[in-house]
Amino acid sequence: MMVQALEPREERILDYIVRLYVRRAEPVASSDVRRGLRLKESPATVRNILAELDEDGFLDQPYTSAGRIPTDQAYRYFVDYIIPQQSFLRVSQSASARVGALAHQRQTAILKRDCEGIRELADALGMLAIAMEDDDTDAYGLSHLLSQPEFREQAAVQRIAHLVDHAEEVFGAYRDTGERVFIGQENPVREAEDCSVFYISDGSGSARHEVLLVGPTRVNYEEVSAFIRNFFKP
Repeated sequence: MMVQALEPREERILDYIVRLYVRRAEPVASSDVRRGLRLKESPATVRNILAELDEDGFLDQPYTSAGRIPTDQAYRYFVDYIIPQQSFLRVSQSASARVGALAHQRQTAILKRDCEGIRELADALGMLAIAMEDDDTDAYGLSHLLSQPEFREQAAVQRIAHLVDHAEEVFGAYRDTGERVFIGQENPVREAEDCSVFYISDGSGSARHEVLLVGPTRVNYEEVSAFIRNFFKP
């Protein structure tokens, strides 16, 4: 999904909305934006900027009186434009501590089939990790994923179950794309269209090791990227 770069002011507002929604899982009101960013613009101007971001496909307003939530396009912009501009990944202190502790305990990369490491990684991220090696598939972190508000409905649970039950087919779909981060409807598997999926692979042929990290589109992309960078080193 290719999108045009925003003006600095619009990008700053979108950045704030994405980060706040990731934390709260609640629509973000224009008053939240103005107060949180300490904007000098009038409330009407801020509302107009949000309306423009709506029209450009970055924000959605579930209800007329509700605040905005990021769209798949907003998350893609965040991953492609905003994160790379950071001089370093701003991971929380607790997340950094988890990365350091796990890395210290592991003498080999998770992709070398350290199953306990994958389990701890999934738990720390609150995501589902599906790992495959030599046609042997394991899944970790399912309970953490299903605790997220996006997966409270039975239909959403069934879609996640499909990913686990058809893991070999699912891995094939991601493997053929050559991409690494899939957001919402970018996913090649219909059952994952409400999720963000990180595909990680190492080796080839019978020595191939693969992991899918599955979370809501509201996943903390910076934190997940930091974990991947620490664990899945080239």
